[in-house]
Amino acid sequence: MNGISGHAGLFSTVGETFKIAQQFLADQSVLLKPETCQLFRTNFTPNLNEARSIGFQLAETNDSTAGLSLSKDSFGHLGFTGTSLWIEPERERIFILLTNRTHACELPFVNINSTRRRFHELATKILNKKMLC
Repeated sequence: MNGISGHAGLFSTVGETFKIAQQFLADQSVLLKPETCQLFRTNFTPNLNEARSIGFQLAETNDSTAGLSLSKDSFGHLGFTGTSLWIEPERERIFILLTNRTHACELPFVNINSTRRRFHELATKILNKKMLC
């Protein structure tokens, strides 16, 4: 492909990614109907190891990259370089992790899923403390 690829994913900033992510929340979307947003939270792979909806991983299973801190109706998408976007409709929260593990270490890549889970755990703790103040 000589460095040119149309399927390399989304390259963006946190701010722009946040704006896109808001469109997947039924109460905030100007592009999608609430019924469509509900499909992102619907498990189309019941009884499998990983719960998936249309285009998203669901937080229903304990081994999801959302970790145990996000509510079970959360949904997210992962990128090869270690990025992740998780949306928690119940609390109207959006979690964005922009990384580039491909430049951080030599092959083979470390499993970044534990980092993703820890990120959600810490971010949730901080947000929950702010809610108490």
